[in-house]
Amino acid sequence: MSRAASLFVLLALSLGAAACSAQVDLTTNEVTSAGGGFSTPGPGDPTPGPTDTPGPEETLTPEPDDPPVATTPEAGDPTPAPSDDVEDDLPYDQTILLSFADVEAYWAIRLPEAFDTEFEPVTEKIPYRPSQPSTLPSCGGETGPPEVYQFNAFYCPPDDFIAYDDEGLFPDLYGTFGDFAVALVIAHEYGHAIQNRIGQDFGPTIYIELQADCLAGAWTGTVERGESPTDLTLSPTDLEEAIGGYLTFADPIGTPSQAQGAHGSGFDRMRAFLDGFTNDVEACGDYLTNRPPVAELPVFQDDPAGNMPLVELEPLLEQDLNDWWAGEGSDLLGIAWTAPTVRTYQSPGQAPDCDGAAVRSDLALERGYYCVEDNLIAYDAGPFQQDLFATAGDLTATYQLLHLYGQSVAIAQGLTDPAEVVARADCLAGVYLGDVFSTPDGQAEAEHNNLRLTAGDMDEAIVGTVSWLPNGPSLADPGDVRPFDRIAQLSAGFFDGADACG
Repeated sequence: MSRAASLFVLLALSLGAAACSAQVDLTTNEVTSAGGGFSTPGPGDPTPGPTDTPGPEETLTPEPDDPPVATTPEAGDPTPAPSDDVEDDLPYDQTILLSFADVEAYWAIRLPEAFDTEFEPVTEKIPYRPSQPSTLPSCGGETGPPEVYQFNAFYCPPDDFIAYDDEGLFPDLYGTFGDFAVALVIAHEYGHAIQNRIGQDFGPTIYIELQADCLAGAWTGTVERGESPTDLTLSPTDLEEAIGGYLTFADPIGTPSQAQGAHGSGFDRMRAFLDGFTNDVEACGDYLTNRPPVAELPVFQDDPAGNMPLVELEPLLEQDLNDWWAGEGSDLLGIAWTAPTVRTYQSPGQAPDCDGAAVRSDLALERGYYCVEDNLIAYDAGPFQQDLFATAGDLTATYQLLHLYGQSVAIAQGLTDPAEVVARADCLAGVYLGDVFSTPDGQAEAEHNNLRLTAGDMDEAIVGTVSWLPNGPSLADPGDVRPFDRIAQLSAGFFDGADACG
């Protein structure tokens, strides 16, 4: 299995599992189905609204017979092994130690510079095991039942410590995604500690969480640029691990942004992370007063999953793309654009020629292409696409169509470099989704040509950028295109519009 295919499987699984908690309320969020997807309105549709509402906050009660004790793995405990698809990973225990050390060294430098506050490290880092109640730390004198600690990590403001599930969460993340997924959770929880130090640990939960994601992104950007204070470096797959981690910790589909404990969708969280990663820690400073938009899309009671059969969706989507890019999209960009012909194939041997030449099988399998000379879009609609639909959803399965339309528009804008065309195409896919289906603040609009975005769709779009490996225009090689960069382009186009695409 190729690296990209393996990562897709992990991301698709991530859409079906979420758990995370920070601050004092140790609550878990679990979801078994991603939901989300294009859908068509049914007769008598009720007003869109979330189907998942948060339950009452957990009440943490002391357990006097089981005082909290910080523990480390016992002798003979198996060390989790990274997935075969994760390369260049540090050993598990070393990952935790070095991640804490680098994050603390980073904030010792950046906290005074960015927030005029001297850095003090957290008082403790506490590993715990939910199966051993005596290891569960109390927070503010209260200890909850073991289940609220499972698959969890949190920062406790009253006692100024970070605690993490050393039995489930960290070993699972390490084994599934690799060392950087663990480091990212540590950076996020340390972000909450930083908020406590600068007095920004108040307000709606979702913005507290997104700010912590932004702060984690700022640290990651420093490491990626080779500026780690302890000389940590990122491997080629580390940023892909970040994608998987953020989809793992996305809110359950339909969670309203104003809900207590809301963290944001995977798309929201990736955007905040990218904000810090790209613009450094200063970009994160006013999240609680100048709140970033969130993509709060609805769940419809007549169709909670929101996935439309591909045989119905693809012709509607193709027509909508033609109409919008020929009209409003062309006017927006000031270009002349002609709608391409769209063809699909079930196997590489059926891929249509480009400029009179047969298409190589390896460039057709599980991919698509825009042939400039023939103004032709073609993509693999065989088992690969069907698997994407069944596992991740309709927008994952059809993202390639949006991207290839974006390539045709980028060519009409005069771009020729394959890497630039691919990047612009992802940004333009975001422009289309953001302009047609949502308002500037990320809220859902009414349906457009019988299509509408629903909760979970933009998370599916993230998986789409990872799943469909890009060809450049006319099958040119676009070089090393990182999924991380593709998501950044998609997010910029969705929230910031065409001006963000260059």
